[in-house]
Amino acid sequence: MASCVRSGPTSNAADPTISSSCPPLPPVDTAAAAAHSTVAAALQSHRAAAPRRPKQPPHSLAAGRLPRSTAGRRPRVRCWCSVADQQPPPLTAPSPLLSKATAPLPLAAQSNRRTPSPPVASPAPPPVAVPAFVAGAPSPIRKPLFSGCSKFTKLSSMLKLYNLKAKNRWSDKSFTELLKLLKDMLPDDNELPCSTYEAKKMLCPLSMDIERIHACPNDCILYWKQYKDLHVCPECGASRYKRKGYDDACEKKKGVPVKVLWYLPVIPRFKHLFANANDANNLQWHAIGRKEDGKLRHPADSPQWKNINMKFPEFGSENENLRLGLCTDRMNPHGNMSSRHSTWPVLLTVYNLPRWLCMKRKYIMLSLLISGPKQPGNDIDVYLTPLIEDLKILWNEGVAVFDAHSQTNFTLRAMLFCTINDFPAYGNLSGYTTKGAKACPIYEDETDDLWLNNSKKNVFMSHRTFLPIDHPYRKKKKVFNGKSEARVARSPLSGDVVYERVKNIDNVLGKTSKTSQKGKTKDGIKARKDMVEMGIRDQLAPQESGKRAYLPPACYTSSKKEKTSFCSFLNGIKVPSGYSSNIKKLVSMKDFKLVGMKSHGCHVLMQHMLPVAIRGILPNHVRQIITKLCYFFNAISSKHYYTNGF
Repeated sequence: MASCVRSGPTSNAADPTISSSCPPLPPVDTAAAAAHSTVAAALQSHRAAAPRRPKQPPHSLAAGRLPRSTAGRRPRVRCWCSVADQQPPPLTAPSPLLSKATAPLPLAAQSNRRTPSPPVASPAPPPVAVPAFVAGAPSPIRKPLFSGCSKFTKLSSMLKLYNLKAKNRWSDKSFTELLKLLKDMLPDDNELPCSTYEAKKMLCPLSMDIERIHACPNDCILYWKQYKDLHVCPECGASRYKRKGYDDACEKKKGVPVKVLWYLPVIPRFKHLFANANDANNLQWHAIGRKEDGKLRHPADSPQWKNINMKFPEFGSENENLRLGLCTDRMNPHGNMSSRHSTWPVLLTVYNLPRWLCMKRKYIMLSLLISGPKQPGNDIDVYLTPLIEDLKILWNEGVAVFDAHSQTNFTLRAMLFCTINDFPAYGNLSGYTTKGAKACPIYEDETDDLWLNNSKKNVFMSHRTFLPIDHPYRKKKKVFNGKSEARVARSPLSGDVVYERVKNIDNVLGKTSKTSQKGKTKDGIKARKDMVEMGIRDQLAPQESGKRAYLPPACYTSSKKEKTSFCSFLNGIKVPSGYSSNIKKLVSMKDFKLVGMKSHGCHVLMQHMLPVAIRGILPNHVRQIITKLCYFFNAISSKHYYTNGF
């Protein structure tokens, strides 16, 4: 494809029809542009001198056969983006998109010093390279939507429509119907695409790259960097591609990969954030617009944020440096149809943003998508490698970024502020064993565990050590493990101590055998016998009569009538749109269960609906405790609370 290179002065005036988040384009290579022009001219003269193919005789069509050039295949469609021999029209006025995408001045030699950009009235920057999709004529950047239209171009109109599709979550089918309707409403000579496929094809050069990295099916390695040309895993010998039989498992031929990691590079996305003036301003809210009054409203109010600024003053002095939160957990993309399928997304959130934006869908970045059907487990470190490499670059060297709000260049650095996960995923990410006798990451070897002889498992009854020393629960015996508690929990280990312990550990990643775990019953005859041995909950002791045993119900056990009342309440509840998920569809009146609830729905149920739903179906003392617990979680989930006490 021939490249269209524009030289000369460009205007810095803003164009309302073009998104301000377009990244600056790299400077043009004039030698390469001249070479492209020479090749294009040679191709054009060669085509002019080449003899033309004679036309197909008319009797072939009369006989019901297609011409030879089109027989047995689809008609060839000539697309504007693949025309190599057409010359672009002469430029009579500066292009709005080119003016927007003018590359900023290069960085100065100082790594952390900001370099101011010239004002608007300053001399024009060097010529820029036009993206490949504008090569050829006519260009969607300069071509109006229809003849006589001066407000929208073919590209700007498609950008606005596709932005509406993303915001309102339109399906491809509905978007295609909208494009067809708009195309009929506009004049006949309009250039609007008539399908979602054509729209994506036009916008494809503007999108960011996505890396599809093949992985070993046993989670040993990624076929990346030094392993990218291998066809067999060097650790376990498993084939990289799906094979029909065992005989061709080691043949060096390509096919469909067994497992794929989708990686969305984060550095270009951070550059896009700062390329938007509004987003670049919001990314400094934690230092400029935040209200400091001793209340915990935002992670910037936490002691951890302040400790990082004190320990790394060079990092904390730059307001643009990013603090990131990493979140990962299991998800099932197939809904409830396949409960064993496990796909793990890895999300990043930017805590520099205000509290009302940092958890919005727009600013939560999907960085990795680990495909199933099996979970990676402790081998998730293999899949985090590309992300860790980029985070190391952002922490050590930094990346040159243009700030559209202040019109300056600076070196962007970033750090991983925290991780958000449940306790099993915490063990996978941190590398600490969260199972067995020493499962507590705070106590470690000093963990006080209790082995249940009948249930054959470890339980931990020393959680009262985290309470204040004068708390009344420390003196109660029967309601806990039959003993009073006088010990105090030790402080968590610092990051330096943890690093000294694990820096020389050599892990062997990958799975060599399949593991399965049978389901467990929580409240059974074995659990009741364990409580008898511990001397607690005498009223729940099993009553054996011959070969049969009766398990007395606990005070919180609901009868069938109470379960029907509770589920009927949830089945008839109606909530405003966006308040929570549709609880009515999640209630199974047949099994008296809640199926398929998401985390937000669980929070709404626990904080608002549960205190109302349990009225009249449980004993008073049990209902009061559950209601107080719901109020507690409702309070800590509010927008702010005082840090000096609850």
